[in-house]
Amino acid sequence: MHAQSQLQLQHNAAHQADIARRILLANETYNRSNQSNLAFTQRLNARQNCRAQLNDLLQHAPDNAQAHGLLGRVEMDDGNLQSARTLFNTSLKLQPGQAQQYINLGYWALKAERPAQAEQYFCHALEHERQSASAFCGVAHAKRLQNQFDVAYLHYRTLINTGHASASVYSAMLNCASQLSVHSADPSLRADTITLLQQKNLPQQKIGRFVCEILRQHYKLDMASTVTTLNAAASDELLLLALNQILLPDPAVESLVTSLRRQILQHTACSAELEDDLQHLALALGRYAERRGDVWQDMVKDHLRRAQARQPGGSDEVALHHAAHLGAQDAGGSHPAGRADGQGDQREYPGLRPKRRRQRRAKQGCRDQQQRQERQA
Repeated sequence: MHAQSQLQLQHNAAHQADIARRILLANETYNRSNQSNLAFTQRLNARQNCRAQLNDLLQHAPDNAQAHGLLGRVEMDDGNLQSARTLFNTSLKLQPGQAQQYINLGYWALKAERPAQAEQYFCHALEHERQSASAFCGVAHAKRLQNQFDVAYLHYRTLINTGHASASVYSAMLNCASQLSVHSADPSLRADTITLLQQKNLPQQKIGRFVCEILRQHYKLDMASTVTTLNAAASDELLLLALNQILLPDPAVESLVTSLRRQILQHTACSAELEDDLQHLALALGRYAERRGDVWQDMVKDHLRRAQARQPGGSDEVALHHAAHLGAQDAGGSHPAGRADGQGDQREYPGLRPKRRRQRRAKQGCRDQQQRQERQA
């Protein structure tokens, strides 16, 4: 009798181990069905294989709660929302208190366009597993779909700061930012926006207005007496990213960009050189003008190409040439290398002349400017 009981225990243990192994295998198959780097047909085949594995498993272990829950996720991926909900609830009846099944029900409710109900399910999941990033992310999604963009935004920030960022989190946070307004200079908002602009494959232009409001507050552009120095702009990572990647649909920010372009021109005219950090700002301003579609930018690119063909002395001189052309439109004059007779190509480019000649012209320009100021005074 004792030997028979021992054999029974061994058989049960072997059966449980086999069930656990098959659940693990089904989970691996399900994960393959959601790998974005696989072709659609491969993901579809993986999902069908997972369904077959789970159906076979449930024939041997019909009361396995995990199998019911995983099969519910397969049904939900196939769009069978009612079947999915039934399977999730069945899993909870077989094994109450599963945080994962409340999370599954939360995402079911999101797919069913019931964000308020989804939030309740996610909160139930957090009651059973307080550190669940998936449930916390679900709450953020539910808040966003209920137009509580500020609350959702802060949830996404927490997920990113705690190492639970993903493409969907960045995308959702960007969508929230596009719905928010900025009323004060907040370093955290600047850091968030820099993070969003550093991500690839996001529609970053959606937060153009949001970026403008941050820059407006940071540089106090609503105050008429505000002057932004080149060094401050050159060290502003957010401004450089914005100039390089998006358009800035705000008159005050556009005025800031125009002012920076003029300052770059004046700086190069007086010093006949452009420091490394200012080169990055000059190039960003040029890329911004090109993206905005300024007509004069075509001339800038053409003369840069010709300047490179003449083998200029170095990158600093090329940047000088670029910076000099940035102010051509703002100054209201013609292109520095242009001539009415169409013989502009026969002249040296002002930004690429020998250094001594540039210095003499720069000093003369500064003296002329000082004399004009004295006469006006």
